[in-house]
Amino acid sequence: MMDLHELLQKLDEELDEATDVKKIKVKHPGILEVPEGKSVRSMSEKHFKELIKRKGWAPISRALMNLVRWNKNRDESLSHWAHGMQKKLSAWVDKEKSKGDNYSK
Repeated sequence: MMDLHELLQKLDEELDEATDVKKIKVKHPGILEVPEGKSVRSMSEKHFKELIKRKGWAPISRALMNLVRWNKNRDESLSHWAHGMQKKLSAWVDKEKSKGDNYSK
């Protein structure tokens, strides 16, 4: 029979294993071009529109949707922010496409 100290040590080890957060490998770490020391949330809509003009809509949309997915449970407010920004930019891209601009790369 285990004493209290052994039981607590075993529970602590199991808790460490259960809460071990796996690092997500990022293929394009700087795609949203957030300056060091700043938060992605502090970036303006204009910043993202310029990125779309340079890099295309697909990679920027994908990066924002990855933020939504990765932070769904970890940082719900960031997830909601990213979803809202993606929706705003999607509407803007649709409007620009109707004018004849094409941001697919």
